[in-house]
This record gives sequence, C-alpha cells and structure tokens, in this order.
Amino acid sequence: LAGASQPRKGTSKLHRRQPRHRARADSDFGDLEESMPAVDRSKLFMKMMSDAYNSHGIWDKISMVFTMFGMVSSVVIPQVLFDFVGLGTKSSRNYDVEKVTENIWKVKYWGNQSSCIIIKGADGSLLMSSCPEAQDHTIEQVAKLGPVGAIMIPNMGHDSYAHQWKEKYPDAKVYCPEADVKEMEKGVAIEGSIEGSLPALGNWGVKEVISDDGNFRFSLPLIRIQTQIADRKINALMVTCGVCNWPKTIFSPRYWFFGLVGFRFPRQFALIFVKDIQKTRAWIKKISSIPDVEMLLLQHGPPFIGKNANARLEGILLSRSLFS
Repeated sequence: LAGASQPRKGTSKLHRRQPRHRARADSDFGDLEESMPAVDRSKLFMKMMSDAYNSHGIWDKISMVFTMFGMVSSVVIPQVLFDFVGLGTKSSRNYDVEKVTENIWKVKYWGNQSSCIIIKGADGSLLMSSCPEAQDHTIEQVAKLGPVGAIMIPNMGHDSYAHQWKEKYPDAKVYCPEADVKEMEKGVAIEGSIEGSLPALGNWGVKEVISDDGNFRFSLPLIRIQTQIADRKINALMVTCGVCNWPKTIFSPRYWFFGLVGFRFPRQFALIFVKDIQKTRAWIKKISSIPDVEMLLLQHGPPFIGKNANARLEGILLSRSLFS
C-alpha cells in the first residue's frame, strides 16, 4: 500500500525517548518504552497562561485562579502520585478500538478523556489523528484494520504519542497544523503541514482545512472530510481540542473547577486559550452554519451523527464564569 508500512517490532535506540514515568508491566508494551516526547513546552504554555491572565478583568482573574488551583490540587498532584505507582490516568489502559462508520474508528484513552480518530483511506491504509499510547493491544487491534500510512497531530496538545506510532510504522507520514510545524519537529519528523498537504491527505477523505480565525492561543483548525455511511457519502468535521462532549456529572471534584461537563468548552480552556469570547462565539456560529455536514468527530467525547450535525455547535457552552 502506498505510503504505508507494516508495524516495526520494538523501537530504534536512535529515536527512543526517556520515559517520564513508569506504568504497567513491560509485557503490556512489548519492548516499546512508555514515553513522552522529550520536549519541554512549560515556558510556552506558561506564557499563554500569563498572557491570558493579564488580558482578563477582575472576575475572570478570580475564576482563573480558582480553576488553576483546582487543576493543580485535584488533577496534577494526584496524577503525579498515581503515576508514581502506575495508576495514573495517562498510565491507564487504552480502550478497545470502536467502530464509528464503515471506514472510521476511534480509540478512547487517558481515562476516556481523549479520542484517537482512525480513518481508512482509498488505498486501504490508515490515518490516525491524536494518537494514543502505543500499547500492545492497541497496536494489534489497529493492525487488523490496516497499515498506518499517516499520522495527524491535530494541535499542539495532542502530540504525546505520535513518535511511538511513527517508530512502529516508519514509512507513515506525519502532519500537523502549519503554525505548529517547527514546534512539533522537536518531537517527531514532520512530513508537512495539514494545510499544505491536502492532495496527499485526500487519500483519507480530507477535503478542506477550516481556519480557527486566530481565536485561540494555539492553532486549532477544523478539518472537513468526506466519509461514508452505508452506501452514502457524507461530509464530516473533525473538531479539535477545546470542544468537549463529556457526560454530565456533579460527582467528580475536578469538574467543579473546570466547569460542569457536558457539551461545552471547559472553563479552564476558555480562560487560558480563548482570546476573545464574543469573537469565538461568532466563529462558532459560522462553523455551525456550514451546509451538508452530517457528522462531528470530537477529540473529547462521542461523535454527533445526523443531518446538520454541526448545527449543534451553535448551542455549545462557552463561558469563563466561575458559576458555569
């Protein structure tokens, strides 16, 4: 198959990174070390946080302090402790591959917080967007669908395991948003930008990249793809980080800090990464009016499937308020 290869057993010492933490027994990974790219972006994200804080009024500043305190106390500290003993969210077992349509699957990971979207192309190879950790059972399940021909990093927050799949499938091409190419190249070899590689990505139904109009502090383009349900071709939107469709609950303390979940931009995302609430709402309205979209594929939560599926975006909650 063009642009694809069979999985390589193990990883080369040249590309192997030092793990930040240990998790399950090595047998769950084979000889692939659990790792994260050896790229320190703490200064980059701290600058985003500083810029956001300085741009807010007093009430949003209070909301941001409360939210960040909540994230550190209810997520970061427990995560470090759980990771140390191998029970952390990012050390959890990936969910099994789940079919969405005839040629689209997803893999939930990070404790059901994120989803990898897998698309089978015209040549039978796979595109993986927002790759999960390359655990043995996931590698085996993906291999049954076909060889991996392309790896997509949809935004700066979802590159954690792209290099693992590149090591398993060395001939796979890696793509990311144009604005992130230089930064992503620090962790994995990039073939090109998503925006500049539409002819190649057309094999997997990618038709258009829709700009985020500069509404966020890092690039979050939407991607229109053509896929199939039964014998009918449809348009779908791959919606990147920020848009969440999580089950509503009041029983998890972290959600009181992040904003009660559901179909929304989590409060901490709105506080840190959304530059202007009103302009972003106008952009959402524009996206929700794109005609003939019958599927929304989300990085965080289950997809929406149905006529004018993107119209649901118009009702998404986007708020910085401490009480939202």
